Amino acid sequence: MTTIVYRDGIIAADTGVHAGHDWRKPDLYHKIARLQDGSLFAGAGDTGAFTKLQRWLDGSREDERPSIDDNDVIVVDRATGVVTYYTGAGAREVEAPFIAIGSGMPPALGALHHGATAEEAVRIACMVDPWSREPIDVVRLRD
Repeated sequence: MTTIVYRDGIIAADTGVHAGHDWRKPDLYHKIARLQDGSLFAGAGDTGAFTKLQRWLDGSREDERPSIDDNDVIVVDRATGVVTYYTGAGAREVEAPFIAIGSGMPPALGALHHGATAEEAVRIACMVDPWSREPIDVVRLRD
């Protein structure tokens, strides 16, 4: 229930929070984090599930990689810029100029194919996706 986009060294994400599929909460949730090695992490779906993966990637690797079930996560390596896409089924490197995840993925991808920046694509998704909303967080890979 979100829109997250990566393009040209920038991750943008909406900040909406929902309870299930039907209710918007009044608070905001920041879905982008910088890992200890400087890589960027952004998750869509159940915050508890992708927070476990974030902690695991950040060094608490005493167990095997946590399952994130039906959630999606992207990690952009600070050193190489390589994007890894995590789903409940596993992980794979993305070989594309951009990626979008979450419920707002379809309109965001359309905007990206038309040349939109990461932030513009999320803003467009927020216009039509009922589970994505502004304000938008924008984080650069190399600040």
